This record gives sequence, structure tokens and C-alpha cells, in this order.
Amino acid sequence: DSSMTSVPGAWSPGTVPPWGSPIVPRARSLSTVSSSCASEVDNEDPADALREAIVHGSLHRMRQLVRQYDGCANQPLETHLGRLSPLMLAAACSQVAAGEILLQAGADAEAVASGKTAIDFAIFSGYTGSYAMVQMLIFAGCRLHRALGTATLAGRSDIMDLLLLHGADRQYAAAQY
Repeated sequence: DSSMTSVPGAWSPGTVPPWGSPIVPRARSLSTVSSSCASEVDNEDPADALREAIVHGSLHRMRQLVRQYDGCANQPLETHLGRLSPLMLAAACSQVAAGEILLQAGADAEAVASGKTAIDFAIFSGYTGSYAMVQMLIFAGCRLHRALGTATLAGRSDIMDLLLLHGADRQYAAAQY
């Protein structure tokens, strides 16, 4: 919404992100959300395969799946944390490269599950790489108006500093609740 301030240095697909690796968006139909993740190919459930590829960091397999099944980057996955978007799962596991692949495939960084977004899952992740995941999501343009409170609850002063550097306090003040 127009009351939100833009994130300084926000990254957009098709450009070289500040964290280093270039991401090239693939062509997608915005008018159609495919349900092909629910179909089976070679006796394998693509949603299960995507979940396993994210958790285990199998990047080659992830690329295959998001190329083969349009819409899978936003297909909810059953996980031990509940139904999450693939990007939320990657954030919870601090799988930064997996997050890049999903963003390239059109993952919605603002999708909500149980009141949380991908950046919330990244902040609460106890894995090495959670800082890098939060940084990637910031540069991907995630809204930060709630993330500062999440970082405070998680006791993550390193991430609070990062969020403040990127305008989380201004976004919070501009948010209308």
C-alpha cells in the first residue's frame, strides 16, 4: 500500500542481488495458478519432493521441480510446522540458495501462514544462515513493519540492527493496523 515506505536498495528479480548470485526470473503466467503440484509423475508426489529438496538443500532437484510444475513455488506444503509455503520452509531451515530459487520461480515473500511470513520463520530459525536469509528477504522487498517485533521476541539483536538499517522502524510507523 502507498503508506508503506520503500526498502532502501530493494532487490528485484532479474538484477544482481546484493548478496551476490544473479537470479533470472522465468516466464510465468500471472493469471493462472497451476495445481500441478498435486499431480503425480513417476509415482512421486511433487509437493513431497519439493519439501524434501528444500529441507535437504537439494538445489538441482528444486530447480527441476519448479521448472516442471508451474505454481509449485507457492503451493502450500505439509510440514512439521504446519502448512507452509516453500519459501517459509526454506526460511525456517535457513536454506538461502533454496530461497533464491523459489523467489526466481515467483514465490510470494509476503504469503502468511499462522500469522507469520517467511521473514518471521527466518528470524526464529536457529540455524546458521538465518541472518543471510533475512538479508535476502529484505533485498527481495519483504515488508518489515512486523519483523522488528519478531526479532525482538527472538532476542536477535543482530537482525534488529539489520532491520533498522533497512528502515523497519519507518515501515512500522507507516503501517496502519
